[in-house]
Amino acid sequence: MYRRSLLLGLGLGVIACRTGDKGGASDAAVDSGAIQVEDLDGDGFGADEDCDDADASVRPDAIERCDGIDNNCNGEVDEGVELTWYADADRDGFGDPDSAYAGCEGETGAVPNGNDCDDAEPERYPGNVEICDGIDNDCDGELDEGLLSSWWTDADNDGFGDPGTEVVACRQPPGTADNDGDCDDSAAPVNPDALEICDGIDNDCDGSTDGPDAAGRGTWFLDADGDGHGDPDSPLSACTQPANSVTDATDCDDADFDINPDGNEVCDSIDNDCDGLVDNDDPSWDRSSGGTWYRDTDGDGYGDAASPVQACDAPAATVRDATDCDDSTSAVHPSAAEICDGQDNDCDGAGDPMDGSAQACPAEDCIDVLSFGSAVDGRYWVDPNASGSAYEVWCDQSTEGGGWTLAYVVSNDGQDSWTWQDRDLLGADPTLFGSLSARDQDLKSPAHHDLLFFDLLFVHSPSGVTAEYEGVGDGTQDLGSYIDAIPAPLCDASMAGNGAPLTGGSLTLGGNMCDTDLYFNLGDHESGLAYCLDLSVSYNHATYGPVWSLGNNNGCPFDDPSGSALGPQNPCASCTAGTELDEGAGLGFAGTLGLNTGTAGSGQNRMSVYIR
Repeated sequence: MYRRSLLLGLGLGVIACRTGDKGGASDAAVDSGAIQVEDLDGDGFGADEDCDDADASVRPDAIERCDGIDNNCNGEVDEGVELTWYADADRDGFGDPDSAYAGCEGETGAVPNGNDCDDAEPERYPGNVEICDGIDNDCDGELDEGLLSSWWTDADNDGFGDPGTEVVACRQPPGTADNDGDCDDSAAPVNPDALEICDGIDNDCDGSTDGPDAAGRGTWFLDADGDGHGDPDSPLSACTQPANSVTDATDCDDADFDINPDGNEVCDSIDNDCDGLVDNDDPSWDRSSGGTWYRDTDGDGYGDAASPVQACDAPAATVRDATDCDDSTSAVHPSAAEICDGQDNDCDGAGDPMDGSAQACPAEDCIDVLSFGSAVDGRYWVDPNASGSAYEVWCDQSTEGGGWTLAYVVSNDGQDSWTWQDRDLLGADPTLFGSLSARDQDLKSPAHHDLLFFDLLFVHSPSGVTAEYEGVGDGTQDLGSYIDAIPAPLCDASMAGNGAPLTGGSLTLGGNMCDTDLYFNLGDHESGLAYCLDLSVSYNHATYGPVWSLGNNNGCPFDDPSGSALGPQNPCASCTAGTELDEGAGLGFAGTLGLNTGTAGSGQNRMSVYIR
């Protein structure tokens, strides 16, 4: 409870007089106070807010009750607390939805729901049991739901109804059946329980007239090829004989008119007369249809013309071919590869192939080897001059078109094989050394003095950089003779065309190299760069062959086999004492380009020279 007061400031003077005092002294006091609004029912609300100050239950914060009074003083009576009532005329506990009204209490007989679907019928209300009477007893909007059955007219009274005559009812009407299985309701013998017979009628209503189950059916056999003999695997059961059928069932191929028990057995892998025997296994086979076969004793697919056999099919170990020239070995036949073994492997009457595969079958050179389809790098036998003295060479069949024969290898292998003192090894000196099994070591092949050449190929290891020069030779000299005949240098740097131009490979200019043309004499180079023309500089970086020079302008040591340095005409005038016995380690362009990345003295850094 609280009291609400209205404070009024009053400018009033209240004078109090005291009587009985002579001379009368008077006191005057000014009081400022509050005027209180009365709360008669003590509910904490004064008459200015309480709409009934005589009833403590009526006030602004009271809860509205359904009692015909404005309990919360908001000017409305029973708002939000009235109920909706419905008349229940049939007293079934469910009201008429069209009779709704609001009130705290319903009138006599009213109910607080409007769910009745017929308020005049006490046996119709939600939850009532539905019975089959054409009335919606349970007010769910459906009549007799779940209680109706379908019936069909049974005119022939055979217990099966006509499917086009359905009647829905609570009870079975007279003259009806509880199914629609009849296919002819005018004939009592026709129904699903009837026996199917051969009479042109669907007696048992299964959709098939005189079907497979019909009594009285006969059996025939399809004669698709019209040869008068039926297929035993195609029996036909019918009331009457079907088209293209016979009673015979002895045909073994009813797709072929010529195959039947009356057929002629021929060589075609077919049992033509249907006796279970095929071709020449049948004693009655037509021998004019056979063929000739030949014994293939070695099983290579080619037969011996001297051993013919007549039969339908190839007998064991026979073929139709008769071209084997030696039927005792499968390595000899017309499709065999001719190899160097002293036999006519391919039966062409010719001898062994000169493909370089063996000493007895030497090729002319690696180009000749390549012509036999040998595109694999490796060791082959050659006899360039058909001298009868074949020797092994290494063939590079994969670089720049292949056909390259290894002439020599200059290797930084720790051995002094190529020196100034032995400079003529590149020329006329026929001394050979090295092994094809150790091509990372110094090597000189017989081909250097034996094989006429046109082209040169330089292959550096380990970089793999290659340089090809085509047309260096003219095919009339071997490389040794060519180098031996190189003249003194021209010593004319202004001339053009002195060197052989680079025609292939992967060598490119780089570092201090200013020319990739091939020169055999230092003075022959034709570079336009000043430091390349000045023979007094430490490095003159044109290229030289057969191995390129690096920092050895006067030919010392032996990585510059030029005419002026190594040729028979000129001495090594400026060589340091003892260097004539040393093998240079520059290895040509590899030194200039920094390609010698292998371990010194191990043979990893080397230049291989090929001719073609």
